[in-house]
Amino acid sequence: MFDVSLLLKGNRMARVKICGITNLPDAMHAVECGADALGFIAVTESQRFVGRFEGWEAIPSRVPPPVACICVCRRVEEALPGFDILQTYELPTISHIRSRLIFAARIMDSHSLDDIQNSLQMEGYQQPAALLLDTYNPGALGGTGEQFDWSIAEEARERFGLPIILAGGLTPDNVGDAILRVRPWMVDVASGVEASPGRKDPAKVRAFCDAAADANDRLRSGAL
Repeated sequence: MFDVSLLLKGNRMARVKICGITNLPDAMHAVECGADALGFIAVTESQRFVGRFEGWEAIPSRVPPPVACICVCRRVEEALPGFDILQTYELPTISHIRSRLIFAARIMDSHSLDDIQNSLQMEGYQQPAALLLDTYNPGALGGTGEQFDWSIAEEARERFGLPIILAGGLTPDNVGDAILRVRPWMVDVASGVEASPGRKDPAKVRAFCDAAADANDRLRSGAL
C-alpha cells in the first residue's frame, strides 16, 4: 500500500500533482516531466470523470513508483477500486488508515478556515494526512481554473499543522510565485495544463513541472 508519507522523502520543497488524468499517454508524460502524483476524478458529474474514458483502469498499474495515484471523490464510499490514496471532500466516519486520506476543502474567504477547523475537530471522524485547498465554486467541486486568496493558504499552513496542497487557478505562469509565497507541500493542477477537459497539453504540463522545479531550486538555494 502506498503511504502519503513517502512523498515527504527527498529534498523537493513542493511536490507536483497533475489532476484529471484520463489516459495513459498523459499519465506517462506527466511522470516523465517530474510529477509526484496523478489525480483520477471519480465525481460522475465532472467533465474529467475517468469513467467516461475507455481503458483508464489500466493506468494506475502502469505508473511507476514512487509516483502516487490518487482517487478524487466526493466521499470515500464513492471511491474507485485500485487506489491507495483517496482525496475526499467529506471526512469519513469509518476507520481508514491515516496515510491514505487527503481532505479537500473549498475556500470562499477567510471564514472557510473556521469551517475546516470544525470538520477536523468533529469527534469520530478520520483525520487526514494532508489538506487540499481549492477555490469554492457552487457549480463544481474543482477544476474551475479559479484562484483564491493565497494569504488564506498561508494562514492554513500555520493554523492546522498539516501538509498543504495548493489548488485553484494554478498555471505554468503562476505556479512558481505560488510556491515561493505559500510554501505548500504540493501544488495541484488540472485545467491549467489542459488542451480540453480530460486531455492534457504536453507543453503546458512540462512548463508547469519546470516552473515548479525552478521555484523549488530557488527556495533550496535561498535565492529569493
